[in-house]
Amino acid sequence: MPNKNNGEQGYEQLSMLDDLQPAPIESILPATTQSDSKYPTLLSIVPLFAAGDRENYTTDQNKGLVYPIKNGRIRRIGPGLDVYDEDTLIAILQLMEKKVVGPRQAMPVALPALDNEEINQTTVYKGTVTAPRINSFLGRGDGGADHERTRDSIRRLANQRLWFESLDSADAEAMEGVTDFFQYMGKSDLRGELLIQISPQMVNLLQQYQIIDMTVRVKLNDAGKAVHRFLTAQPDKFDISLDDLAEAICYDQGGSALKRALIGRKETAKTKARPNQLDLMRSLGFLRSWELVGTGRKVPFRLFLEKNPITKSLQSNESLAIEDA
Repeated sequence: MPNKNNGEQGYEQLSMLDDLQPAPIESILPATTQSDSKYPTLLSIVPLFAAGDRENYTTDQNKGLVYPIKNGRIRRIGPGLDVYDEDTLIAILQLMEKKVVGPRQAMPVALPALDNEEINQTTVYKGTVTAPRINSFLGRGDGGADHERTRDSIRRLANQRLWFESLDSADAEAMEGVTDFFQYMGKSDLRGELLIQISPQMVNLLQQYQIIDMTVRVKLNDAGKAVHRFLTAQPDKFDISLDDLAEAICYDQGGSALKRALIGRKETAKTKARPNQLDLMRSLGFLRSWELVGTGRKVPFRLFLEKNPITKSLQSNESLAIEDA
């Protein structure tokens, strides 16, 4: 979605076309608390995870979904991903145990050697996870069907390919390349351990992050989670049309349906209540205020909101002060 000024207030939206400033590589180390978790900025503004039916977003080499970025584009190739898969990836990133620096061939999951010996030293993140451990982190169930669903999610994530292309064909230094999210190997048992290794290219791409409060996220429905994730990268005062917001989070039913998913409904004799996602974000401290204007016909729906500012900090072996992105 293109970068645009939003309404008369002129709040600038962070988009895929903006430069991402580098941050210390330690920025994808596990967070110390769930309320201070880290989520890569790239994944918050490039809509890889659908808030709708993930099957509608399955792609192959010939019809990969294309997302414009600064000076180029990203083409995603692989099975469709949804918010459930996003939760799985968040858990994996937070549960990584160790940074490994060394020869490519000596990595826990060996990488092919490159022609240039000087760049055969590389950095990956690795960790041993299990479906029960991921499910416990995310508050999912602990039954066999729950473990199978998480293992399927890991497989979908591992089968993703991101193809980065420069659009400046006249630039002799222009580059392109393909990376996967991660590699894994381990036991086939549903509760068995899996060694997951984040690829070197993804380590570089994930260096800049947003703070995302998992204690808020876990209380939201899929549409609420996708909107919450998108808003983490946006200014504290922000407005956007619901049609643009639906596009930004891959909600394929459009802005009017997104309004219903966010606003929810009151309980009736025949139907259960569905909580208002924006009110939840406000009561949980993520939003300070919100207002939805428009009729959805002559006047499109538009969401105006103000977030509560977040102080970004990180605790590790050293005290690191991370400035606002």
